[in-house]
Amino acid sequence: MSNIPANLQTTQSLVLPPVAIPGTKYIILHDGTVYGALKPRRKGQLNYWSLCINGRLRVLTQKTIDAAAANNGKLD
Repeated sequence: MSNIPANLQTTQSLVLPPVAIPGTKYIILHDGTVYGALKPRRKGQLNYWSLCINGRLRVLTQKTIDAAAANNGKLD
């Protein structure tokens, strides 16, 4: 079960892992938040993700995204 306190939960039945909403580009996260799925730009064998971070557009490689996932979302 979730370790999110009941007063911070936005849905009654939490979704683990995130699931896609059929027929859309959206996913439901564990806390009930809905997000749009992003598509990477592909160049050769590499994926590049365009993300708005602190109000600035940054293009990150898949390697950077994977490292951030392993580091609790922290980008170096």
